[in-house]
Amino acid sequence: MLRMALHRPPQSDSIVVLAAEDNLVKGASGQAIQCMNLMFGLDETAGLGAIAVLP
Repeated sequence: MLRMALHRPPQSDSIVVLAAEDNLVKGASGQAIQCMNLMFGLDETAGLGAIAVLP
């Protein structure tokens, strides 16, 4: 998921672009959640199948 925001500072010709990417189920962050679930006796995939509300 990707969220983007545009901001134009007052009295400026510049535009600031902000981007936030959520890749919770890919890579090390998803693996960390999987390991935490195992440590606490939860289902290994708990919390990984839901769609994130905000990154």
